[in-house]
Amino acid sequence: MNYSITSNSSHLILEVQNLFNEIDNKRILADVLIQMEKGINKCIVDISKIDIMNSIGLNFLIAVLRNAKAFGGDMTVVNPSKQVLRLLEITKLSSIIHISPSIQDATN
Repeated sequence: MNYSITSNSSHLILEVQNLFNEIDNKRILADVLIQMEKGINKCIVDISKIDIMNSIGLNFLIAVLRNAKAFGGDMTVVNPSKQVLRLLEITKLSSIIHISPSIQDATN
């Protein structure tokens, strides 16, 4: 799988390279949930390496957001490509998902 999860005292940082496979996405989400159960409920999803996204990727982002909210936190998507940003705008997800140009901006 092409992802990594790191955390600091307040943020979970998930870097993903591909969100096209539902089975892989479920594994990633399970790993994210483990971290959220430890008390880190602010999730930053770095999608800078994803050029395009389909409904499987959108569903993944929605699932991460729902789980973060369930734990009293939130989610920020970092550095989406122009195509992915346009998809988030068309689907109106940009109105409920925080979008930031960088991890540093998202943690401030």
